[in-house]
Amino acid sequence: MASELAIGRGEFFDGLTARAHSVILMLVGTETLVIAPHDDPASPLAQWPLKAVRAAPSPRGVTRLSLADQPSTARLNVADPETAARIVNLCPAVGTATEAENRQRLKVFGWGLAAALSLVLVVVFGVPAVASRLTPLVPVRFEARLGEAVNAQVLTAFTNGRGARAVCTGENGTRVLNALIAEMASTTDFAVRPHAAILDVNIPNAIALPGGQIYVFRGLLTRARSPEEVVAVIAHELGHVQNRHAMQLVLGGAGNALILGLVLGDFTGGGAVIAASRTILERGYSRNAEREADRFAVDMLNALDANAEPLASFLERIARSPEGSLGRYLSTHPVTAERSEAIRERAGEGTRQLLTVDDLATLRSAC
Repeated sequence: MASELAIGRGEFFDGLTARAHSVILMLVGTETLVIAPHDDPASPLAQWPLKAVRAAPSPRGVTRLSLADQPSTARLNVADPETAARIVNLCPAVGTATEAENRQRLKVFGWGLAAALSLVLVVVFGVPAVASRLTPLVPVRFEARLGEAVNAQVLTAFTNGRGARAVCTGENGTRVLNALIAEMASTTDFAVRPHAAILDVNIPNAIALPGGQIYVFRGLLTRARSPEEVVAVIAHELGHVQNRHAMQLVLGGAGNALILGLVLGDFTGGGAVIAASRTILERGYSRNAEREADRFAVDMLNALDANAEPLASFLERIARSPEGSLGRYLSTHPVTAERSEAIRERAGEGTRQLLTVDDLATLRSAC
């Protein structure tokens, strides 16, 4: 296009994969930086407002840029000094920092120090053994950023690259789910705010990601025998959110990549995100984490005067189900007789119905 002026080349990471894209950098007027594949300039990968571009920690000899106040972990590396100088001169906020950003950098320094110290623990004990101790040290803001990146990777994994198409968008179903989550979450002061969506995936499961994202799979809705079972499973996932079990799981399974990224100043880029996403999808919680989530779920349902017993019934049915039916849930939610017994002992006699049969039908229609 005539309004685009090529100013140089760079290396672009989109925040979704570890792949580096060789890109050409173009200006549109004096307000926008266009980032496009060098072999296909007509198909931009990103368009960044120059006023939002910030400098990021980078290796020697490279200028690394990112967008301010954005959940995306996309970043641009520019090795050519002349190109970097030109971009920096056009970006009014590069090299400046607000008071809030300075405070955040202090937090980053503190977390980086904790990460460096944790390397010693890794050598002595191994990451999985200390993950539960490290999790409370992780700033909520970092977990939220990691969650955004992991979320994008998880959606890609379930849709072969089609991303958001995995999320069911039926308005009525979304409304029912949001109302249910809001009512259930009102009983607890969550450190990480929970939010939920339905995935068009025919697996009887639900997962909680770092940052509070809960996904209820379509397969769970269609196989649930009652609305109470769905409520119980969601309550259990809220227990994982409240206890930050997903963050703990990621530290245990992908801790080396995360810690290395933190020490190098690349919070959630590349390999760390891929490793974290694989950990969430492939590994199960510890039995202690499952018991904590069970206790949280029962206490929450008791506080709402709802019946928690369906959680025990659902878990027992999972344990009896063959692989391929409910076995995929079992693989990430290990079931023991002790768990179901503990749930029944702790459960009250609530009768309140948080989700009706009609509501469950509406949730099923969301996809």
